[in-house]
Amino acid sequence: WEMEEQYLTDFRIPAIVRAANGDLLAIAEGRTVPSDAGEIHLICRRSQDDGGTWDQPYIIAQDRSNGTTCVGNPVPLVNSQGHIFIFHNRQPTTAHDDRHVWVIKSTDHGATWDAGTNLDSTLKDAAWGWHGCGPCHGIVKEFAPNKGRMIVPFYAATLDANPTPMDFA
Repeated sequence: WEMEEQYLTDFRIPAIVRAANGDLLAIAEGRTVPSDAGEIHLICRRSQDDGGTWDQPYIIAQDRSNGTTCVGNPVPLVNSQGHIFIFHNRQPTTAHDDRHVWVIKSTDHGATWDAGTNLDSTLKDAAWGWHGCGPCHGIVKEFAPNKGRMIVPFYAATLDANPTPMDFA
């Protein structure tokens, strides 16, 4: 990664997956400032020659629905059908306790991505004040039981007087 490509100044939380067609996809946070409290997008670079050369970075997930939003902590994985999933967090830059877990999906080796799905209705317990996923890689189970199950690192905490942190997968 080179600094100041496009309008981004900082790249963090890198991950890499091999698409079913053999391409390598390097995914990272693209930050406009070197801080967790700024505008952050998920960006991708593609290599079609095992990492010898890389395409220019392009944005694969951003969210400006609430003004400026942090989109980060990518957790990529590829399932047995060759679909690429990237679980990640989204939150307003001004409210780190308003975090949401999302997933985006590509069915064409990372050339295009869907708009994403907010997973809070199936993941978030009402007692949790703060939760999120990643950062790192996910795992897809290849054998029974639960062949095909996606395993993604996940954490949560209550926000009461005595916060209780919890880690899940």
